[in-house]
Amino acid sequence: MKNKIFKKLALVVPLLFLIVLSFEFSSCSIPTESAEEDTTSTDNHGPIVRKPNIYIYPTTEIELSVKVSFPNGGAVIESIPEYKDTWHIKVDSTGLINKYYRYLYYECTAPDLYQYEKGWIVEKDSLTTFFTNNLKQTGFSNQEISDFMEYWIPILVSSEYYVIYPQYKENLISIVQLEFSNSPDNLLRLFYSIKECDENFQVQAIPEIPAFNRDGYYVVEWGVIISNDIF
Repeated sequence: MKNKIFKKLALVVPLLFLIVLSFEFSSCSIPTESAEEDTTSTDNHGPIVRKPNIYIYPTTEIELSVKVSFPNGGAVIESIPEYKDTWHIKVDSTGLINKYYRYLYYECTAPDLYQYEKGWIVEKDSLTTFFTNNLKQTGFSNQEISDFMEYWIPILVSSEYYVIYPQYKENLISIVQLEFSNSPDNLLRLFYSIKECDENFQVQAIPEIPAFNRDGYYVVEWGVIISNDIF
């Protein structure tokens, strides 16, 4: 009797083992080529423009619509206040937006159509002096410069030297445009495209800073494009 039981168990146990093994195998998540493709970035617009700040200074309180557009592709990926195709805002004569914000903040992707001929080579320890002087010469106020320095100087620490290519209003027309329902009398835009480099790197030419007057109703904007992974 015992021999018969052992014989039956000898047949049943392997069968149960195969059933369990088959169940575990079928329930495993096996990566496929399509699953791997889903994890890759679908953004083909180019590098991220980091933290552009738009400061608006009307002569009197105005209601205003502001739109960011991308002639060659791009998208706003972050914003304060929230950007939904357009900002609809009220700005007083001091530049205060909606009685709360000092500037419009956004980040975006845009194609890498920036100029890389005219620039400056700056040592890390000289960045504070360089940006303070350069932003002032370009036409930014002390508060706008302070906002820039507070955010960017702590970030630019991974290289001993940087090459800095300025992108002025004319350079940005085909990349990132600003549209205003009430156009300002004067508009100042400056994105710095920043790359790590060594002390032997040479630029093709030194930029000429365009003149800007903070007169009438005017708007100023600064932002940065980091081409190296330094964060």
